[in-house]
Amino acid sequence: MSEIRRGKKYIDGEVQGTLIYRTLIHWLVIQFTLAFILLAWTAVSLRPDSFTELCLELWVRYGPVAIASVLLLPIILFDVVHTSNRFAGPMYRIRNTLKSLAKGQATAKLSLRENDFWSDVAADVNVVAERLETLRHDSAELANVLDEDPATDPASVLA
Repeated sequence: MSEIRRGKKYIDGEVQGTLIYRTLIHWLVIQFTLAFILLAWTAVSLRPDSFTELCLELWVRYGPVAIASVLLLPIILFDVVHTSNRFAGPMYRIRNTLKSLAKGQATAKLSLRENDFWSDVAADVNVVAERLETLRHDSAELANVLDEDPATDPASVLA
């Protein structure tokens, strides 16, 4: 496992952007649900004379909590990006390694940070890359032998 810290936190806009969006939507749904419940509870329990009085009472009682919730939202979103970096970053690297292998390019051994997700997938990709490199080497060796002596049995070369 690599001890190198990844400098860039926002790696995959599609995945991480979706997580940020969904977190924000969930946060808003929770806020509106709580606001409605508190509005109904306060209206039933205090029986204010007007809607304005109800809103003022809600603000006095729960305004600081609403402000704290809004102030905590950026921290929550930062944590979503930071945590998602542990799977988006490795998947980005795994995808790039697979693209290189598909193009026939040699790749360096894929190593992930200690706390990253998908380390088992990276290990599997490394096994496939090593096997592919062995097959390329054997194929090149066989081609060289056959170029020198076309009558050679290919099975005897690989044995």
